[in-house]
Amino acid sequence: MSSLRYSLVPALLFAADAALAAPQWESFELGANRQYMCGCTLDDLAFVVGGSGFSTVSDHVDIYDASTGLLTAAHLPVAKSRAAAAALGRKVYIAGGTLGGPYTDRVDIYDVDTGAWNLETLSLSRGALAAVALGTKVYFAGGFSNLGYTDRIDVFDTAAGTWSTDQLPSPRAYVRAFTIGQRVFFAGGTHFSVLTDEMRVLDTTTSTWSTVTLPAPTASLDVAVVGNRAYLGGGLLTDAIWEYDDLTGTITTIPTPVLGEGRGLARAGDRILLAGGWPVPQVEVGVDRVDVYDLTTGTWQVQRLSLGRARMVALSLGERALFAGGDLPFLSFTPRVDVYTAGPGHAYCSGDGTGQACPCGNGGLEGQGCANSTGASALLTSWGSASAAQAALGFDVAGVPAAQPILLFAGSSAIAGGAGASFGDGLRCAGGTVVRLATRLADAQGATSFPPAQTGSFAAGTQVRYQAWYRDVAGPCGHGFNTSNGVIVDVLP
Repeated sequence: MSSLRYSLVPALLFAADAALAAPQWESFELGANRQYMCGCTLDDLAFVVGGSGFSTVSDHVDIYDASTGLLTAAHLPVAKSRAAAAALGRKVYIAGGTLGGPYTDRVDIYDVDTGAWNLETLSLSRGALAAVALGTKVYFAGGFSNLGYTDRIDVFDTAAGTWSTDQLPSPRAYVRAFTIGQRVFFAGGTHFSVLTDEMRVLDTTTSTWSTVTLPAPTASLDVAVVGNRAYLGGGLLTDAIWEYDDLTGTITTIPTPVLGEGRGLARAGDRILLAGGWPVPQVEVGVDRVDVYDLTTGTWQVQRLSLGRARMVALSLGERALFAGGDLPFLSFTPRVDVYTAGPGHAYCSGDGTGQACPCGNGGLEGQGCANSTGASALLTSWGSASAAQAALGFDVAGVPAAQPILLFAGSSAIAGGAGASFGDGLRCAGGTVVRLATRLADAQGATSFPPAQTGSFAAGTQVRYQAWYRDVAGPCGHGFNTSNGVIVDVLP
């Protein structure tokens, strides 16, 4: 293994240009800075709707197109905050909320294709409600009315153009609604300061109700649905993700690496992301930490938002997860949007204690390499496509000392079954037949990006293990170099 270390420096030319833009994360700003927004998705589109500033209510609707990366805008007929949104067909239904004073019964309906607006009304004015669509119907549940908390469910049949009502077992706001198959779920909620552990379930094929008991009372959850499973987390759930299996009716608790309140949960491909939030015990400072749970490997990896914040709008868009807005310290908020795109590879061989221990007790963060002289640990992530024909696979590296050389290399096998072996101040993960691919210099933030032209060409059907080596003269173990986590990529045709 020492031959890898000493054969690097003399023969390689270092890329001195600044790091390329990191394609796995992109950041931009909403068209208006506000809080108390709502959101929903429709195909490749994400809608971030309404909200309020310090003294104004917003009519802004930001529309992000994941297929193009473009952000466009529309405007509500009337400004509103604390509303709820759901999409059905090619229309977005934005219900309730406050116009700056009392709650409203307006349901503003936006036609995505024409840009036209239509109006329906709820049976009861309210805000902080839930909205979800299934079949031809849109459901609006719970919330605050002008008379207090409500148990009302308004159901709009878009095919017939008619309304009906139902009710939750008790009044509550900040309910989260989602669907699996032909069933509609209403999870958690709060009545004054009393949280509920009820998840009410409506079977639309039989028009019957049932109840699932959540592991703990909670509210303001985010939900991501993957097949017959729903992943519930964020909001007032501080220490876990709940995996609900609709086939068995069971809930599995997945503990999170750190505690946090007001975090946003969204899905990107086969990953569940928990982003931002406040530390627990609560301190009014939003953190930039993103815990990424890989559903394929059952492992965690730590990544970062471009700006620490809490109480974001979190939306799932296929291979992308979007986190919009959010609260900052001192009663302020931000228009920042971060979008994560799931890469084609899966992390393995981390210096977080799940495999081989780091050489001198210098353990790193979940899913990353061993700790280095900066106190951080190197993170290797993949982006683009694993298709051999497309030749569009790239890698990002972060968390290394500034202005130091980073080598991306690949191996044909995993060392020690994927646990890795001590190597310098880190772990060697990729072994077998090793190919040195490219070298770049880290930028001032300790990051760089390897574009597809620098990541090699491998035959379809092979499994390739990638890793990054980097120089760290002042490293904690005294070897002068360290490594990132490994990434496994199954090469496709």
